[in-house]
Amino acid sequence: EQVSSEGGFLAACESELSPPHEHWNKSRRKNIRRAVLATEMLLEVCTAAQGNSVAKAGIATESRDMAALLAHCGLYADALDYLNRWQAKVDEEGGGADLSPTTEELAAADSLRSRLQLRMLENALKL
Repeated sequence: EQVSSEGGFLAACESELSPPHEHWNKSRRKNIRRAVLATEMLLEVCTAAQGNSVAKAGIATESRDMAALLAHCGLYADALDYLNRWQAKVDEEGGGADLSPTTEELAAADSLRSRLQLRMLENALKL
């Protein structure tokens, strides 16, 4: 599936929500582990350089990407936490020049947030 915009990444991932850790154990899906590790490293780099406006936008963008990756892995609570961090950063910056999500990206994030909350509720009811 081809993804053409930043919002497309979230939209592609929200439709792929999986049972917890399903993708961690499939050999053909080892790249998702690498993607999560790379995103974690980018978050650390951006956090270390927090005084820079580009780094601040990077923290938000990497938080959004981490949310989508974790949702894809079935780690719904962690994904929701990262998605909320992204939303807080977007709200804090007010859509400034360094961080201005598209309408489609905001809609995809809202949809992903709803799906994550639904999956978490479903999991809670199964217990």
